[in-house]
Amino acid sequence: MDALPGNLVINGIEVDLEGDTLRRPDGSMALLRPRSFATLRYLVANANRLVSKAELHEAVWFGVAVTDDSLVQCIHAIRRALGDDDRSVLQTVSRRGYRLNLPEDRATAPGGSS
Repeated sequence: MDALPGNLVINGIEVDLEGDTLRRPDGSMALLRPRSFATLRYLVANANRLVSKAELHEAVWFGVAVTDDSLVQCIHAIRRALGDDDRSVLQTVSRRGYRLNLPEDRATAPGGSS
């Protein structure tokens, strides 16, 4: 796995992967619970590829038995925090898993050149 960037912007939200924070364009913070942020971090590290539910369970819950609903709640919280109402950034692939789409114009370092 490649090293993760410290900060990136997803759907207009600044994501600080080192500080576990999300900042909206108006400067206010969007909050995510620790497991939801861990899920987002894993999806960023594996952006633009299908990540299975089983892979997410293992990566985020470390083999602890949890229901699929726990993952669904994390995905819902991430979408809400990122303002991804149309599910274009974080897609569900039916019965298989999730794909975080990070095209160049949606995920750039703040203040960086495009």
